[in-house]
Amino acid sequence: MPNIKIISMLVFIACVAQGAATDLTLLPNFTGSDVVLAVTRKIYKSAVFEDDFFLGHRVALVASQFGTVPTLPPSTFRGIWQLSREQFNETKTNPGLTLLRDRVREHWPQEIGEWDLVTWEHLDISLHSGVAFQLFINTLREFPVETPFFASLLVDQAQFYQEHVNPFVNATDFVETVSTYESSKLFKCSSPADLVFVQDASCSVYPSNFTDAITYFSDVLGLFNFDQLRVGHVVYSNDVVVNFELDNEFSTEEELREALLNATRPAHQYTFTGAGISSAFQMFSSASQREGGVPQILLSYTDGSTIDLLDEVTNKTLAAGVETITVATAFGWTDSQLLAVAHNKPGRVLKNGYTYSLSTEFLYRSNLEFCSIPTSPPLGYSLTSVVLNDERRYFHYKVNNNSETMLNIRIGLVRGSIRGLYSWGKNETPDWVVHDGEIIVEVGKQTSVTLNLEHDHNYQEENHLFVGVMGFSTISEFNIVVNTLKNK
Repeated sequence: MPNIKIISMLVFIACVAQGAATDLTLLPNFTGSDVVLAVTRKIYKSAVFEDDFFLGHRVALVASQFGTVPTLPPSTFRGIWQLSREQFNETKTNPGLTLLRDRVREHWPQEIGEWDLVTWEHLDISLHSGVAFQLFINTLREFPVETPFFASLLVDQAQFYQEHVNPFVNATDFVETVSTYESSKLFKCSSPADLVFVQDASCSVYPSNFTDAITYFSDVLGLFNFDQLRVGHVVYSNDVVVNFELDNEFSTEEELREALLNATRPAHQYTFTGAGISSAFQMFSSASQREGGVPQILLSYTDGSTIDLLDEVTNKTLAAGVETITVATAFGWTDSQLLAVAHNKPGRVLKNGYTYSLSTEFLYRSNLEFCSIPTSPPLGYSLTSVVLNDERRYFHYKVNNNSETMLNIRIGLVRGSIRGLYSWGKNETPDWVVHDGEIIVEVGKQTSVTLNLEHDHNYQEENHLFVGVMGFSTISEFNIVVNTLKNK
């Protein structure tokens, strides 16, 4: 039976409502960390540009505190990413950017359109500012050793930014600002999860590198509450070794970390990532099932291209709803393979060419990705959970494409302070910056919003509903249920 918690509270039923779609990344003068994260996710999801190793997000922090405290003269530098007039003009006139400008127009035909028509004043719009920065750093590709495409380490990014973008920023200060911010913003995901580590142990992964990957896995464990987490571990090269199953008997986090460190490596030579993922898929399938749509997360680590085929096993994980994040080091990877493992979600591909010290470089980015993975309860399932201050919880519902159906979202607040938002499938992380509708909830009450899908044009294109719950107090307890209703 579903875990239904009976709560005595007043019930406020909203009339049939259509949420007004909101996208603050397209409006001028909206700033802050949430706005920058929304722009960063849009840029990664678009795949218009090569991976910048989170450089854009870090520059927004250093250059202007995410737009809240610009550090350069506004008459000369503009936007969250603080480009100069000369740098902005370069994005419009550089002949080497013709293809990228075309791709910008094709991906954002309404939001941006022809880049030639974008003006200096448009940089007050966060999406335009973020895209302008990406275009500008692509003008520097004639310096391949120093461009961000290879400057994946934080220290190299800082040096690159000082030398080629903004000489007013000291590289040492850049590193200190980013390191302090990213370490201070780490938080535990309130969502439960089933997590399987799939680890490459081929001959190119030296013992110290193997241990570095284990350290990263161990740090990822710290991003979750141990009592809500199940963990499995698979190690592979030519053969596959299951270090431990999801259904294990570890009673403490320390025991689990010790088991990771004591992993047995198979006879190592080649890279058979498909075999490792297949073993993890079997682990998910054979483990005892948990109620409420607990996310199944596969974290794949590799330092090279795989020999075996990936299509069949990645199609299986996608069809089964397994969420995947892939981590790559040492520049031996093939981008198409990494994307295939990550179900063609560029934001779920974390790569760093020059180091195996993964936690140092992108534990914060990992934190954002892991904690944005939604819980996927079935329709009609009443789920009670919590969200921490400044945390976002996400819920995914798959809806039958039936134009006669009405959809009812009901959220009740037991204690604390929250804000609910929803969106259809193109935006998997609805928050106050980008959403299709809002749900205001008060303590001791339930708020119900009913959507008439027959008239919802966004729904006609997507049958995946995402609901976001934002926390505004130390801990907020809420319940959520989504039901389908028939039009009379």
